[in-house]
Amino acid sequence: MDDLHPHVQLRRGIFRKLRKERGRAAKDIAEAAQITRDYLYKLERGSAPRCSPETFGRLAEALGLDDEERRQLIATDSADGSAA
Repeated sequence: MDDLHPHVQLRRGIFRKLRKERGRAAKDIAEAAQITRDYLYKLERGSAPRCSPETFGRLAEALGLDDEERRQLIATDSADGSAA
Protein backbone atom coordinates (compact mmCIF):
# COMPACT_ATOMS: atom_id res chain seq x y z
CA MET A 1 0.00 0.00 0.00
CA ASP A 2 1.25 3.44 -0.92
CA ASP A 3 1.47 5.71 2.16
CA LEU A 4 0.73 8.77 0.03
CA HIS A 5 -2.42 7.18 -1.38
CA PRO A 6 -3.83 4.86 1.31
CA HIS A 7 -6.70 2.62 0.33
CA VAL A 8 -9.19 0.51 2.21
CA GLN A 9 -9.20 -3.17 1.24
CA LEU A 10 -12.79 -4.44 1.31
CA ARG A 11 -13.87 -8.01 2.02
CA ARG A 12 -15.68 -9.27 -1.06
CA GLY A 13 -19.41 -9.87 -0.70
CA ILE A 14 -19.87 -8.29 2.72
CA PHE A 15 -20.99 -4.83 1.57
CA ARG A 16 -23.57 -6.27 -0.83
CA LYS A 17 -24.88 -8.56 1.93
CA LEU A 18 -25.27 -5.62 4.31
CA ARG A 19 -26.89 -3.50 1.60
CA LYS A 20 -29.38 -6.25 0.74
CA GLU A 21 -30.19 -6.90 4.43
CA ARG A 22 -31.15 -3.24 4.75
CA GLY A 23 -33.19 -3.31 1.57
CA ARG A 24 -31.19 -0.48 0.01
CA ALA A 25 -30.91 -0.06 -3.74
CA ALA A 26 -27.44 0.17 -5.26
CA LYS A 27 -28.50 3.34 -7.08
CA ASP A 28 -29.36 5.08 -3.80
CA ILE A 29 -26.16 4.01 -2.05
CA ALA A 30 -23.98 4.98 -5.00
CA GLU A 31 -25.65 8.38 -5.22
CA ALA A 32 -25.28 9.03 -1.48
CA ALA A 33 -21.61 7.93 -1.59
CA GLN A 34 -20.94 10.06 -4.68
CA ILE A 35 -19.74 7.14 -6.79
CA THR A 36 -21.11 5.45 -9.89
CA ARG A 37 -23.28 2.37 -9.67
CA ASP A 38 -20.73 0.56 -11.79
CA TYR A 39 -17.98 1.31 -9.26
CA LEU A 40 -20.26 0.18 -6.40
CA TYR A 41 -20.92 -3.11 -8.21
CA LYS A 42 -17.19 -3.57 -8.76
CA LEU A 43 -16.53 -3.00 -5.04
CA GLU A 44 -19.28 -5.47 -4.14
CA ARG A 45 -17.97 -8.16 -6.52
CA GLY A 46 -14.35 -7.64 -5.57
CA SER A 47 -13.20 -6.64 -9.05
CA ALA A 48 -12.31 -3.25 -7.52
CA PRO A 49 -11.52 -4.41 -3.98
CA ARG A 50 -9.96 -1.17 -2.77
CA CYS A 51 -11.34 2.31 -2.30
CA SER A 52 -10.13 5.51 -0.72
CA PRO A 53 -10.81 6.08 2.98
CA GLU A 54 -13.09 8.95 1.97
CA THR A 55 -15.15 6.71 -0.32
CA PHE A 56 -15.29 4.02 2.35
CA GLY A 57 -16.57 6.57 4.87
CA ARG A 58 -19.27 7.79 2.47
CA LEU A 59 -20.34 4.21 1.70
CA ALA A 60 -20.49 3.29 5.38
CA GLU A 61 -22.43 6.45 6.19
CA ALA A 62 -24.87 5.90 3.32
CA LEU A 63 -25.58 2.40 4.58
CA GLY A 64 -25.64 3.40 8.25
CA LEU A 65 -22.94 0.96 9.30
CA ASP A 66 -21.95 0.83 12.94
CA ASP A 67 -18.32 0.43 14.04
CA GLU A 68 -18.51 -3.38 14.18
CA GLU A 69 -19.99 -3.60 10.67
CA ARG A 70 -17.29 -1.26 9.38
CA ARG A 71 -14.64 -3.56 10.90
CA GLN A 72 -16.29 -6.61 9.27
CA LEU A 73 -16.16 -4.91 5.89
CA ILE A 74 -12.44 -4.12 5.97
CA ALA A 75 -10.09 -6.93 4.99
CA THR A 76 -7.12 -7.41 7.29
CA ASP A 77 -3.96 -9.47 6.94
CA SER A 78 -5.93 -12.48 8.20
CA ALA A 79 -8.90 -11.76 5.89
CA ASP A 80 -7.80 -12.14 2.30
CA GLY A 81 -10.73 -10.32 0.76
CA SER A 82 -12.95 -13.34 0.34
CA ALA A 83 -16.49 -13.51 1.69
CA ALA A 84 -16.83 -14.93 5.16
